Amino acid sequence: MKTLEEIASKTYEDLHGKARPYLTDKELECLSVKQGNLTDVEYKRIQTHVEHTYNIVKNIPFTKTLKNVPFFSASHHEFLDGTGYPRGLTSDELPLQARILAIADIFDALTAVDRPYRSAMPASKACQVLRAHAKAGRLDQAVVHLFIEEAVYEKI
Repeated sequence: MKTLEEIASKTYEDLHGKARPYLTDKELECLSVKQGNLTDVEYKRIQTHVEHTYNIVKNIPFTKTLKNVPFFSASHHEFLDGTGYPRGLTSDELPLQARILAIADIFDALTAVDRPYRSAMPASKACQVLRAHAKAGRLDQAVVHLFIEEAVYEKI
């Protein structure tokens, strides 16, 4: 079987005698997506929503006790092991509020019924995913345990 790169390297002659590639660079990029339906460029663009969130929320005149809400909200895709985005923060940089938001966001994303790119996951399966992330050191184990054992997701 030929690889996509081999196919993309081939050309054909169009009606005007001009050599054209079997696949354009954009077509090759899109066909090379291994998981999901976004290219690397599209995925990075989607990830900018965190910075947009921060830039919007930071303009809200919070009281002194709520002054860190913009940071918390912009940290909901950060993981304790530094593999999250956008800043790659680690456990010592992530307060409890950000850890809670990360868990709630993942659970919501997995169980949401309004995602056109995949079906909603049952809550039990989503909890398994959260446990796996906690076991791998990406999510706070104590908060995941509390979220699941107290069935916080059923009280929303």
